[in-house]
Amino acid sequence: MSLWRKWKTKFRRMAWDRAKRNDTVYVAFLSSGGVGDLVVNMNFIAAFKKHCEAAGGRLEIDLFHSAKLVESLYDREEGYLSGWYDFAEYREKLEGKYDLVFGLRTHSPKPFSYRFRRVSTICPEALRLRRLYAAHCDTLAEFFDQHPRWDGLYGQLMAARGYTRLTQADIDHVLGIEDYSIRIPVRDEEKTLHAFGLKAGEYLTFNNSVDTMFEGSRSTKQWFAPSFEALFELIHEKRPDLKLVYLGPSREDVLAPYVCNLSGKTTFEELKVLLKNAKLHVGPEGGMVHMRRAMGAENGGKSCVLFGPTTPDVFGYAENTNLEDASACPARCEWMTSDWQMRCACGKLPECRKMRALTPEKVLEAIEGELR
Repeated sequence: MSLWRKWKTKFRRMAWDRAKRNDTVYVAFLSSGGVGDLVVNMNFIAAFKKHCEAAGGRLEIDLFHSAKLVESLYDREEGYLSGWYDFAEYREKLEGKYDLVFGLRTHSPKPFSYRFRRVSTICPEALRLRRLYAAHCDTLAEFFDQHPRWDGLYGQLMAARGYTRLTQADIDHVLGIEDYSIRIPVRDEEKTLHAFGLKAGEYLTFNNSVDTMFEGSRSTKQWFAPSFEALFELIHEKRPDLKLVYLGPSREDVLAPYVCNLSGKTTFEELKVLLKNAKLHVGPEGGMVHMRRAMGAENGGKSCVLFGPTTPDVFGYAENTNLEDASACPARCEWMTSDWQMRCACGKLPECRKMRALTPEKVLEAIEGELR
C-alpha cells in the first residue's frame, strides 16, 4: 500500500471515529489481580454495559489488565468489550480518549476522570452509577485509601452487608448480579479430552496453585503435598475407576502412580477444557475455582474448595463444597499483615492452621456424595 493510501485510510478512520464519538461514551476499566479477580471483574463490566445500554445509552469499553489473559477468557460474540490491553499501557491509551475511567483494583469500582457534559448527554445512567460509586468510595474512604492493606476488612464489611466477591462491585445491587452471566470460551473440547485419554464427567481434577507470584514458594492458601497424596490414595481405594488429574501452571511432583500429573504440561486453553469437564474439582480458593464456576454456571461447575486465610462468606459459592475449620483458628487473615500469604499471621507456624486442620479424611468425607 502506498504512503498516500495509508494516510487516506488513517484520515477516514479518524473522521469515522469523530462521528462515532457523538453518540458513544468511551469507558476504561483498570483491573488487577489474578485469573479469579479478572473473571469476576469481566462479569461486572458485562453487567455494567448491559444495564447502561438498556437505559438508552451507548458504551464502548476497554479493559486494562493482561491482554493475553483477557484474550483467553473473553468471548468476542458477547461484545461487551471493545478492546483489551496490558495494564502498563493504560497511561498511553487513556490520554484524551475516555469519557469515564474506573478502577477495579479494590474489588469495587472506584471512579477516576470523567467528562460530565458528554456522559450526562449521551448516557445519564452511566453518570448516575458513577455518582453512586463515588459516594460509596467517599463514605468508605479509609478502606480505599489503605488499599491493599484494608482489603480483607473491606471484604468482611461487604459480606456483612450481603455481598460476596462475585457481587461486591455491584453497589446497592443496581445491576442485579447474582451469578456469572458471561461465557468463557472453551474450544476443541472433544479433541483435547481425547488427547489426554479422558472422558467428560469421568475424572476429578486437583490443583494446589493459587497465584503465579508464589511459583517456587509456598502460599498460606495452599494445602500440603503429603495431604494431597493421602487424599489420592483414599479416593483411589473407593473409586479406582475414576481418573485423577493434577493440574497447575508449573511442574509439581506427584508420587501416586495412578494420578495423571499434568501440572506444567498444558496450555491455558487445554487447562480450561480439563477443568470444565471434570466431575469435581478439588483445590484451594483461587483462580481455578472461580474460572470453573464461571464456565459451569449453567450446568454445575462444582468444586470442593479448601479455605485457610480467606473465607467462604466472601470468596465462596453456595453451589460448592466450601471447607473451612474455623475452630483451628478464629482469625481472618487476608491482608491482616503485609506478608499474610507467606506466613501465618498468628506467628506460631509458617503455614495456615486452618489448612493444617483440613485432613485428607475430612476432605474425603465432604466429597463422598460426589464420588458415587
